[in-house]
Amino acid sequence: MRLFGKRRNQLDRVDSADERVVQLIELHAAGAVVDVGANVGQYAQRMRAAGLTLPIVSFEPGGEAHGELVRAATDDPAWTVAPRMAISDVEGTATLNVNKRSDMNSLKPIADTTRTAFPKAKAMTEEEVATRRLDDVMDEFADLGDRPLFLKVDTQGNELEVIRGAAGALDRIVAIQLEMSLVPMYEGESVYLVLLNELDRLGFDLHLVLPGYFSRALGRQLQFDGLFIRRSK
Repeated sequence: MRLFGKRRNQLDRVDSADERVVQLIELHAAGAVVDVGANVGQYAQRMRAAGLTLPIVSFEPGGEAHGELVRAATDDPAWTVAPRMAISDVEGTATLNVNKRSDMNSLKPIADTTRTAFPKAKAMTEEEVATRRLDDVMDEFADLGDRPLFLKVDTQGNELEVIRGAAGALDRIVAIQLEMSLVPMYEGESVYLVLLNELDRLGFDLHLVLPGYFSRALGRQLQFDGLFIRRSK
């Protein structure tokens, strides 16, 4: 995929949102992607299909999802899957609420709004998982050296905790793709205004908005992704 078109100061046309994300990763010279809340590997696979060739390090706490994630990454030597853990703001243990839809597994209980919007999203069981701070484990499972990093966070209501747990590594992060909710999808979740203000405080500006879950049952957008770029000093 070409980064620039005929005009050197204008990004080339692309056919998908994923290709646009890859363009921005390349434009801001990230050297690796840290994929927090990888589920079964959908995001990494989409980025590869969109032309990303950089190393990827994925984190996932769910037992069944983690097994599928490992299998998805088997034939990709530049894709590392960390041992099963939840990334948060403390080191310890937590309860993962395992959902019938594994992409809705969360450290927080599912909210009534989510049950109404997605009737098939039903709690199934609970798993005890280890929690680690991202700034403690960033380099533990892959040799990232001093590469500038692109951080993707999709942790079903635990995004603010992930960002806080990355505080010691923020100087290495050039961009963040963050899932945000317009209304709480999980009990105790910090919604988009809190996250927008926190990223602004940390020195990141919103450069791209990507639609997420839309509920036909409620007739409203529930989530979107924001792609934030570190502000020039």
